[in-house]
Amino acid sequence: KSPSDGIGKLKVAFFLHTPFPSFEMINVLPNCTEIVEGILGADLIGFHTYSFLRHYRSCVIRLCGFTPEMDTIDHMGRRTKLSVFPIGANCQDISQAMQTD
Repeated sequence: KSPSDGIGKLKVAFFLHTPFPSFEMINVLPNCTEIVEGILGADLIGFHTYSFLRHYRSCVIRLCGFTPEMDTIDHMGRRTKLSVFPIGANCQDISQAMQTD
């Protein structure tokens, strides 16, 4: 469920500066699917490197059964954008990525 559900036009960005684990690593957690799906509640998910983004995409495919594009995931009637912010959470880049299509 999205944190912005029922709150109007609130947009939520999630930035993970630490490595996102590979499928083989996160799969040992008993509630790994809930973790991956919970992150999908954000409108934008940012990662420090493309490798971390790739690990997350792989988990979405293998655990949730969604088929993401390179930079978006359509799920449960909503779209979540994926992006890489190599220097950290740059507010201007995040704000631009959050603009509606």
